[in-house]
Amino acid sequence: MADMIKVTRLRAGNLIIMDGDLYIIQAVEHRTPGKGNACMQTKIRNLKTGNTMDKRFLSDEKVEKAQLDCVSMEFLYKEDHGYVFMNTENYEQVSGGRTYKGQYRDWRIRRKGLKLR
Repeated sequence: MADMIKVTRLRAGNLIIMDGDLYIIQAVEHRTPGKGNACMQTKIRNLKTGNTMDKRFLSDEKVEKAQLDCVSMEFLYKEDHGYVFMNTENYEQVSGGRTYKGQYRDWRIRRKGLKLR
């Protein structure tokens, strides 16, 4: 059974699954209009396509929380098609697309460990 959470518990950085796609919450605002039901206005980004959209949920709705593993990785080098990371526990190398570029600008300078999901 999927892990469902109330939309009132959503915070920026949470990952959810909607319509079979993985989304990251970028911004959340609780709105209580003078007339009508309270709602959660969110800005979400589809991790597959990179598209950002505004989504409004009623405050009593539930969404599926994504269950992901978090792995310590180290940036190694840049390739034409993306970036190469190394798992710091088992030294396995993984290629990643260019979507990481905006989120982790400082790897090439510092080469500190980072956690990828």
